[in-house]
Amino acid sequence: MEPYQHTEVGTEQSSERFRTDARGMQVVGGGMVMGCVFFGALTLFVNGISDELYEGAGILTHLGVGVGCFILVGSFVIPMMIGRRQGGSLDEWIGIFRSKITVGMALCEAGVFFNFIAYFIDQQLMSLGIAVLLMVRLVSQMPTAGGLESWVTERKRSVEQGF
Repeated sequence: MEPYQHTEVGTEQSSERFRTDARGMQVVGGGMVMGCVFFGALTLFVNGISDELYEGAGILTHLGVGVGCFILVGSFVIPMMIGRRQGGSLDEWIGIFRSKITVGMALCEAGVFFNFIAYFIDQQLMSLGIAVLLMVRLVSQMPTAGGLESWVTERKRSVEQGF
């Protein structure tokens, strides 16, 4: 298949391209989500749900809270910085979008696993809460064809206007 080099958006060819590429990103994102879900389920199966919110928390719980906060902020800021790169062709724009989505989701996935491990060891609800919060952020980043097309259209418009 020839690379799609022009930047026309709104054509049947570009819409199909957005659907195909979004599907691929959804598979990767779905794998990240399911890995977190299965590990969380395993953690809850082995440990159950503790009644300790934060009292007597160990170092992993403290680190998990800090890492979780840092990652939550980073999952917004870092993809936004990646998304500011400029592309020329539709392939480049889709590659930038894929990079920003993958980085944002991978950050959240790492935070989820860290906090599930902290919960597994320290059995503090705070760690479980941070893991769930990061999972919500992880799922909220799941790409769609419409979201991809809107993002490409908006970024192209911004670049053309000099932003």
